Amino acid sequence: MSGARGRDQPGMQASAKTIRDLDTYRLAPGDVVAAVGGNAPKIWSLLNATAAFGLVLAVVNEAWSTPHLKHLLSKLGPRLVVGYGKATDRRSDLTQSLCNAG
Repeated sequence: MSGARGRDQPGMQASAKTIRDLDTYRLAPGDVVAAVGGNAPKIWSLLNATAAFGLVLAVVNEAWSTPHLKHLLSKLGPRLVVGYGKATDRRSDLTQSLCNAG
């Protein structure tokens, strides 16, 4: 894409804050980061930030049922689960469930 809808648009590039936030977790290239959310512009910054670190981003739809999300996350084995958009509250519930299960 180029022009008005290309990567040069605000939100399409990794924000410095997103990069700093990811850097605090000391993830290694190839580590999986699961992002639980819906349609939100924040995903572009997260996608580009994870790519900059060589991380694998697994985008997970927040509309899926909690049992399905737990099963999927247990298979993906993410080192980090983040929420974006409206899913930030649900992320903490899922993270707590995964921690208690392991």
